[in-house]
Amino acid sequence: MTVWDTFWVDLLALAGTLVLFNGAITGRFYTHGRGGPPRLVLTVKAVGLRVLFFLLALTSGAWLVHDLLRKVR
Repeated sequence: MTVWDTFWVDLLALAGTLVLFNGAITGRFYTHGRGGPPRLVLTVKAVGLRVLFFLLALTSGAWLVHDLLRKVR
């Protein structure tokens, strides 16, 4: 397996990071399916959980950038 075969992990990490950032900022998590509008899954009003989601998103984003730079070099 080459380095280029593992970019799908980075795409999944990017999607998860974006979901966490969006959830940390808005406090809402949606699901998207085929053939319908997005449905609200979870609403978070607690500031502590939103800060935790933000820190998880920062950690995931930092890992993602580090991993991509390591693969490109």
